[in-house]
Amino acid sequence: MTSPPPIAGPYRTDLRARSAYAEGAGIYRIVPAAVAMPAGVDDLVALIRWAGGGGAARGRRGAGRARGGGPGGGGTHRDHAG
Repeated sequence: MTSPPPIAGPYRTDLRARSAYAEGAGIYRIVPAAVAMPAGVDDLVALIRWAGGGGAARGRRGAGRARGGGPGGGGTHRDHAG
C-alpha cells in the first residue's frame, strides 16, 4: 500500500476498522484496504486527488451507494457520516 493521504480526518488501516466496513446489506463480505473519514471538503478533495494519483481505488460508504446494498469493494472507503 502507498503512503496515507494528506487529510486531517482519520485514515485507518487496522483490521478492526476495515472489518467494520466489510459488510453491506447483502450476503458478501469484502474487506477494504483502508477507511478514510474526511473532516471536510478539503479532505475530500485531497483524498480523491490522492486516489487518482495511484493512492488506491476508492469507494463511498453511505446511503445511495448501491441499490443492492452490497459491500463497496477492496479499495479505500470514504465514510461521509461525520
